[in-house]
Amino acid sequence: MKLKPKHSHDIAIWNLRGEAMPLDKLVPIIVRRIKNQGFDAVIIDPIYKVITGDENNASQMGAFSNQFDKICKEAGVSAIYSHHHSKGAQGFKKAMDRASGSGVFARDPDAQLDMIQLETTDEFMAQNADVLSSTAWRLESSLREFSNFKPVNFWFEYPLHRVDDKGILAKHYADGDPKANLEKSGKRNQTLESRKDEFDAAFDICITDKEFCTTDELANYLGISVRTVQKRVSEFENDYLLSKGNVYRK
Repeated sequence: MKLKPKHSHDIAIWNLRGEAMPLDKLVPIIVRRIKNQGFDAVIIDPIYKVITGDENNASQMGAFSNQFDKICKEAGVSAIYSHHHSKGAQGFKKAMDRASGSGVFARDPDAQLDMIQLETTDEFMAQNADVLSSTAWRLESSLREFSNFKPVNFWFEYPLHRVDDKGILAKHYADGDPKANLEKSGKRNQTLESRKDEFDAAFDICITDKEFCTTDELANYLGISVRTVQKRVSEFENDYLLSKGNVYRK
């Protein structure tokens, strides 16, 4: 970006390519190197190079994630790590549930930032992208102590990320997102089965710790009216129940 690296002296890079070790052995070394050195954060990128145990085993990943707490406590810094998505389409999942492996990766961090690629066509890119080889992305959050911020859309124009401040990407979705399926199929061409799949996916995304989704939540997510949501519940009455503006799964 032709900017002077004014603060490069505040960033220390420790390249461990070819010398990586399990995190439980690496943490004591990290702590010794940075303790009382004025650091604010340690970034481990990526964690699959230092992971210990089976990433699908909750108890083993619980023990693994405790190593990040140890960095925070003993070195007085924040711990940040880079992880990857599980295989396959991720758009139908909440941002916090896209991480590969155990649900510990969703529950343990105080803050998660998730970056997912958006589906676009060659025609769309030719008409809207400044750089034809660029790709479209969305950044979403899951924050324990604060309200989640509004998703941020951006272009990746190697090697830079540029925010989509024109709103061009607002109506584009990730692979597997029910909204993307709605855009593709069009309401007139939907079948009973496709409407059901779309409604099921939306319900799974909108439901949180409570046992229901509100009709407003489902309407906003699917881009349809509350009245249409009510019609869908009636259509799928074998699986869903509507009571006082809330939709329950039977």
